[in-house]
Amino acid sequence: MNLIALDLEMNQPSNKIIQVGWACGDPLTGRTYAIEGRYVQLDEPLDKIISNLCGIQQDTLDKSGTLLDAYNDLLADSIKYDCSHTTLAWSKGDLALLRKQLPLDVTWPFGQHYIDAKNLYQSWKLKTGADHLKGGLARAMMKFKIPFEGRKHNAKDDAYNTFRIYHRLLQEFK
Repeated sequence: MNLIALDLEMNQPSNKIIQVGWACGDPLTGRTYAIEGRYVQLDEPLDKIISNLCGIQQDTLDKSGTLLDAYNDLLADSIKYDCSHTTLAWSKGDLALLRKQLPLDVTWPFGQHYIDAKNLYQSWKLKTGADHLKGGLARAMMKFKIPFEGRKHNAKDDAYNTFRIYHRLLQEFK
């Protein structure tokens, strides 16, 4: 069964989505079929802190498509690669936020539930006797000696790396 890992980047303080990233693949084999990201037009100034954190510039967003355009591309890949309607994410909130910011009449096959790779990672840490459960995606990957590929806080790269660590975690739980 193929999964689609989803990640979003948002402007602050509005929480408006500025980038959608996803990776489609088979989590059992680790094979990826699509690694994509789309910037999203923003109808407000991009926060300078978010711009620095994510490496996104206002002019990039100004030249980008709409959130609906990005979502339609994500949906097309989900269908093309026969992905489960249950998505994969690092932590909570992205799936619900995406649904909330899309028009009500949009096709939505994903439901409300998702697999939280961060919770699975924390379970693995408990299994191995960890004394604390905090840590971001890049730090978690270091525990498995998996190099983070790309830029942190880039939705495309975060989605791909979420997919990669989930694949590794599934191996750990065999």
